[in-house]
Amino acid sequence: MLTCSALKRIYRDQLRAAAPGLRFVFMSIERAEAERRVAARAGAGEHMFPASLVANQFATLESPVGEAGVLAVDATAPLGQAVQQVTAWLASP
Repeated sequence: MLTCSALKRIYRDQLRAAAPGLRFVFMSIERAEAERRVAARAGAGEHMFPASLVANQFATLESPVGEAGVLAVDATAPLGQAVQQVTAWLASP
């Protein structure tokens, strides 16, 4: 298992070339919600990345939705629901 941002398709394609059959879980979230979460963590001293960088991340993102081997999961869904969705998808052929 690997976690990474792989914001651009070229990054994901390089990873796929190195690991055939690789699949990605895309945690889908609106920019405003991402900014709110990062700001809350930064304010609590729990995040090393300032909320101002969220805009850059969204500007760089080339959404993987629609690419083969990608599951989009609502990042605002309850954790248990997201885990069940990912677990079921990973267990499928």
